[in-house]
Amino acid sequence: TPVITGDAQVEVVQLSEDVVRGFAPLAAVRRARFEVVRRLARAGEEECWVRADAALLRQILLNLLDNAVKYGPEGQLIRIVVTADDVELRLTVEDEGAGVPPADRDRVWEPYVRLRQGGAGGSNNGGSGLGLAVVRDLALALGGRVWVSGAGEANGGGGGASGASFGLSLPRVRMEGWGPPPEFQSTPALAPSPHPSNAPPIQSTPSPAASK
Repeated sequence: TPVITGDAQVEVVQLSEDVVRGFAPLAAVRRARFEVVRRLARAGEEECWVRADAALLRQILLNLLDNAVKYGPEGQLIRIVVTADDVELRLTVEDEGAGVPPADRDRVWEPYVRLRQGGAGGSNNGGSGLGLAVVRDLALALGGRVWVSGAGEANGGGGGASGASFGLSLPRVRMEGWGPPPEFQSTPALAPSPHPSNAPPIQSTPSPAASK
């Protein structure tokens, strides 16, 4: 798969909040709630920039949110966690579903593979079985990688015993190496929903700086 080397400078926390805001009305039928969390390496740091194609990042996150809503319980809290240091960005989506058994964590990224019973990618939830395969292919095109773990495992713990954490890692490029930022930092926010009252609130929670 060829690597896409776009010149766009994307602020990932803002993009995540925009995507969640647009996706929340679609998830309201299952009463899903969302929280965007920042876990950045430097004290007081709130922004996380990468050089990437914003449209591809948006599609990756939409697919991961759709997977979390589809295979998690009604009324669950889905956490979008942005973790970064000077080297790497990690974007994860943590749900409260049945999780993915370790033996199936490689298979779940393959096209048309769905788990036999329950779990993320379970065959009793419909769908084409292509969503996670698309995530993997787009991540590779951006020069990144994907993984799946138990909730909380990929970000230093803190998750419950159940649930899955689907993640994307990309090389990070810090803003100070680029000079002045462009007029537009990422793709525009989605248009407001015609039924905003159906959308659960978005919580954007800065977490304490990660210790090394």
